[in-house]
Amino acid sequence: MDAPELLRRANRLLDDAQSILGRASSAGDDKLALAAVREVRSSLEVLMRVHGLLAPDSSVVVNVDARRLSATLDALSVDELRALARGVPLPPPAIEGETA
Repeated sequence: MDAPELLRRANRLLDDAQSILGRASSAGDDKLALAAVREVRSSLEVLMRVHGLLAPDSSVVVNVDARRLSATLDALSVDELRALARGVPLPPPAIEGETA
């Protein structure tokens, strides 16, 4: 099954859930209406993620060794620190024993 077909199916599920929501609301079936609202919300969430309108669920964990970071920053000149503050990447440090 290709991406366009999956998108068509997701849209169809959204349409079905909205139709059920309308019928349940008209009939005064609050329990079914609430269940349909959940399905509509879920379908909209999927479609929004597919279209890039909603960020995917993700988490990023960054571990920073403050001592190492401090030692690295201490080794930089004022001009290098200013360049970093402006977003200019610094060249990688030279490796001991290598010649340019």
